[in-house]
Amino acid sequence: MTCDFSARSVIAGLVEQVHVDKDELQTCRLCLPEGRAVLFCTTISKQVPPLRVGDLVAYFIGAVFPEASASSFGHMGFIVAKLEPTISISRGWKVANE
Repeated sequence: MTCDFSARSVIAGLVEQVHVDKDELQTCRLCLPEGRAVLFCTTISKQVPPLRVGDLVAYFIGAVFPEASASSFGHMGFIVAKLEPTISISRGWKVANE
């Protein structure tokens, strides 16, 4: 799967690890398309349903660091939604409501 890794884009990712902090925000490690990873990101709010390893999520790229190589961590962002493993050509990924 190829994706636009530019600032302000949203891409799908898989949760590899999750931890819930005292403020109920979820901190995750994500696996992204093209073999990229996010070692540390949080959910944008408490509105994101509880996440588990293997869940599909929407990851918002807030900033890209052009000096980073393609193989390094060259972006930062946060999880904006949990997704269903269902995609539509016209509407994109379906957001989970649980």
